[in-house]
Amino acid sequence: MIEVKDLKKHLPHLFEIVRFLVVGGGGAVVNYFMVQWGLNAFPNLYKPIITVTCHALLIVPVYLLQRSFTFRSDADHVQAFPKYFATQLVALGINFTISTIIFPIFHIDNKLGAILVIGLTSILSMLALKFWAFKK
Repeated sequence: MIEVKDLKKHLPHLFEIVRFLVVGGGGAVVNYFMVQWGLNAFPNLYKPIITVTCHALLIVPVYLLQRSFTFRSDADHVQAFPKYFATQLVALGINFTISTIIFPIFHIDNKLGAILVIGLTSILSMLALKFWAFKK
């Protein structure tokens, strides 16, 4: 049985995860709709370019929310943003690689593919941000 003192000890971590899901989930939802709009508005444009561009457009606003709201970090922007940006570059690379190689091989629909890539990059980003970019 979980004791109240144990629960109180873990509540800050639980709230941090919830905040990350709210910010990251909100960003993912915005990203998803941006990608769908881009795919419809530019049907002849190379699809991975659309997904990567949409992801890139959200880097700064989501950074600011993750730093201040999710992780409640007071890390200097000069230190934190390059790490955050590096994390996002890796996420963009994963996004581009999966969209370019995996989706065509397995004939994955663009809508399902967008959800899969956003989910994977979100999980990896949370780990990198918590334990590297915004580490206390």
